Amino acid sequence: MKTMSIGIVGGGAIGMWLASVLAEKIDVSLYVRRAEQREALIQNGLVMAGHPPVRHLTLKMTSEPWTEDLIILAVKQPALKSLLPKLNSPDSPHQSLLFIQNGMSHLAFIKDLPFTTIVVGSVEHGVRKLEDTVIDWTGKGRIRCGVIKGNTESLMPLLSEPSLNVEIILNWFKMLEDKLVANAVINPLTALFKVENGEIFKNPHFIKVAQALFEEISGALRMTSEEKNQRWKHIQTICERTASNHSSMLQDLESGRLTEIDAILGYIFNQNKSGNLPIIKMLYSSIKGLEAKK
Repeated sequence: MKTMSIGIVGGGAIGMWLASVLAEKIDVSLYVRRAEQREALIQNGLVMAGHPPVRHLTLKMTSEPWTEDLIILAVKQPALKSLLPKLNSPDSPHQSLLFIQNGMSHLAFIKDLPFTTIVVGSVEHGVRKLEDTVIDWTGKGRIRCGVIKGNTESLMPLLSEPSLNVEIILNWFKMLEDKLVANAVINPLTALFKVENGEIFKNPHFIKVAQALFEEISGALRMTSEEKNQRWKHIQTICERTASNHSSMLQDLESGRLTEIDAILGYIFNQNKSGNLPIIKMLYSSIKGLEAKK
């Protein structure tokens, strides 16, 4: 019996994937930015490669009111700025918000939003968007969630879906920092080298670059030896699990979109402005240059 509703804001790979999985058991509305995508989804359904089209979704535009019990923000960090008016003036303050962005810059404003429950999440599944209506689930992983305020009651539909593999993490800041470090190594390098995630650890030359970058990041974030070991292994695991994936940053550049480089390497640089971070600075400028070129 459907007793709770979920609104997913963002028609990218992760938003569409979550909608296709959750809509089988619960009322799901997918909010997209472009009318063309909405019309295509109405005509063709949401298609996950190898599965029948999902047609029992409510398709809305992001400009429409968000009325669902749980709102999942599945947009990139740059897009959050345009959604701030909605977040600062909610129609229903008792709604729950789940943020699943890369990077950590959004922490500066989400903690004090006037909602009862605010959760941050880290999606470690591999998903690719092939067309406006088609996605490919390329690697099964997990979703880690940490509650900034409120409780986990609103997450029950996600927790009860085994294929999502949702875990509740008490130390949400460390969880986000784990994700930040992985993204800071994988995303810029795959975007600059134009390779799939798995190539970072297959190519001995790329491994050396990744190790040098990781050393700078670990120094900037003042990691302990234990954290360094754990996070390096975590990066390897993600690259293996999503070996055939194009990172989100590479996909953004290929599609002429802004990347999340400011929220990832920009955030790390701002944690240690006085430090000597030549590799981070070089990669940051390289990605910004490729953005400008596009």
